[in-house]
Amino acid sequence: MPKQKQIPEKPHKIRTRWYATKPVIILALIFLLPLGLFLMWKFPSWTKKTKWIVTAILTFFWAFVFIGTYNSPPTITFTNAKDNKISTDVAEYVITGTVSSMKDVRSLTINDKPVTIATDSGFAHKVILEEGDTVFSVVATNENGNSSENVIIHRASKAELEARLAAEKKRLEQQVKEELAKKEAKDAEEKAKAEAQAAKEEAAADKQAAKD
Repeated sequence: MPKQKQIPEKPHKIRTRWYATKPVIILALIFLLPLGLFLMWKFPSWTKKTKWIVTAILTFFWAFVFIGTYNSPPTITFTNAKDNKISTDVAEYVITGTVSSMKDVRSLTINDKPVTIATDSGFAHKVILEEGDTVFSVVATNENGNSSENVIIHRASKAELEARLAAEKKRLEQQVKEELAKKEAKDAEEKAKAEAQAAKEEAAADKQAAKD
């Protein structure tokens, strides 16, 4: 008997899982470093040499960032401040914020007055404001040095408050006028519909009466 030709089997294409693809691993290395390193070493997307180079670069980079942060003065952040500017209507205001530091903060002052830092790194300090802008200098110190931030608090003047009230009154009056105009237009539309319906019914009644 003649020998039958053996048809070679087609190799099965192995599908790469989505989390083992290079784009996903690169994104993980950028945003979720531990997960990115785990995926990079677990799946054979790159050569071993490339993996060691990437690991070394990231290790040196984050070590540099950590050392830089560790050896930096404190960072001061204000609550409810936009570009270190705050607006208020009250004469007594409480400046609040946080002091971030990898080392113990030795002192915090606002306009040279000592301020207590809470266990959650927050602080609160009451100040008396004059009308207009008042600048407060906040200084935080640790063993690496000190950092300072100025915050400008604007207390509205009597004229500003009166102008604001006048503008709000005008806005409300305009809103009432618009609502009345809408109501009148709606009432007129409903009246016109009712008159049209009545005229239609009257015409139908006259037509029926003429037939009778």
